[in-house]
Amino acid sequence: MNREGDCIAHTNIKLTQGDRDYFTEQQKNFLLNIKDITATETKTHYEYYYPIFETSKDEGGQKKEIFLGVAGIGFSKDVALAPIQEAKKIIYTIAILVTLSSILGIYFLSDRMVKQILELSEGARQIGKGNLDIKISIKSNDELGQLAREFNNMVMHLKEKLHMQKFVSPITRKMIKRYLFSNDQSVTSQHREVALLFSDVRDFSGFSQRHDPETVVKVINIYLDMQARIVEQHYGAVDKFMGDQVMAVFEGVNRNANLINAAVEIQKAINNLNLQRKKRNQEILTVGIGINIGDAVIGNIGSKDRMDYTVVGDVVNLASRFCDVAKSGQIITSTVLFKRIKPHYPAVNLGSIKIKGRDGAVEICEIKYWS
Repeated sequence: MNREGDCIAHTNIKLTQGDRDYFTEQQKNFLLNIKDITATETKTHYEYYYPIFETSKDEGGQKKEIFLGVAGIGFSKDVALAPIQEAKKIIYTIAILVTLSSILGIYFLSDRMVKQILELSEGARQIGKGNLDIKISIKSNDELGQLAREFNNMVMHLKEKLHMQKFVSPITRKMIKRYLFSNDQSVTSQHREVALLFSDVRDFSGFSQRHDPETVVKVINIYLDMQARIVEQHYGAVDKFMGDQVMAVFEGVNRNANLINAAVEIQKAINNLNLQRKKRNQEILTVGIGINIGDAVIGNIGSKDRMDYTVVGDVVNLASRFCDVAKSGQIITSTVLFKRIKPHYPAVNLGSIKIKGRDGAVEICEIKYWS
């Protein structure tokens, strides 16, 4: 635009031809009065205007600027912002994809974590119910995977402990509990009255010679298991299995009655078992039982590295000797003990026997349990 407000140059040449005015009066006033580069914005364009001056000298030689007009350039917003809009589309697309990927990743990760946690929770419930045949699958190497590994290790140790308890007598387990939860851990033995039962299979050596080892172990375990269950039913504890022999201990206020009833029940149960096995043409075993009641020492017996928590004393020796004397189906005890406890069963005096380590003989009797 020249200084008279005429459009003298334009990208559209037609706008410079003819006498019509390209600019409105308001636009002319605005442009003719700008003194420096000016930027404006319309709905469709960004526009920049630059006033054009010519520098010359007056008659006095002083420099002066003569206004010639205004040059302007406009940039279409659609064209100028197209790359930005395209970049925005790309950014929005990437953002959506990243968000969706994150959501899916979080979903699958959380789903795996929840499944692992639920599996651990179910494993804990199964252990609470006594089921130790459970193993948690390890699905990752993160903290949950480490927790699953530790859980499986815990179950394995529990199973080991459970199986080891089968080889430890109940009175030993009681001692361990008392030792662990007692403030005074220096006490390793006690002196008190106990009731003892010794049961031994008759002619077990001959039975072993007639059968292979697998059969011997299978049959003897049937009889030992039955005796152990009867002892436990009468509140006793099997102290140890010595080959084909059982040593059981009864404590508590009713130990005398529990001892007699357990001995009688064992002989009756073995007799009934043998009747059934005879019908099936199976080998049978019989036992002799010796019982005794008296003061004994219960404590740790053995070496520093291998110990048994058991009962020792003269009462134990006598009960074992009575068992040696007992024949198949017999229950033997001393007549002195029988008179003292007065069980609800008759007895037959068998005379006296010599006990190793004792000066005098001991009078024994057989308890008759069949009516």
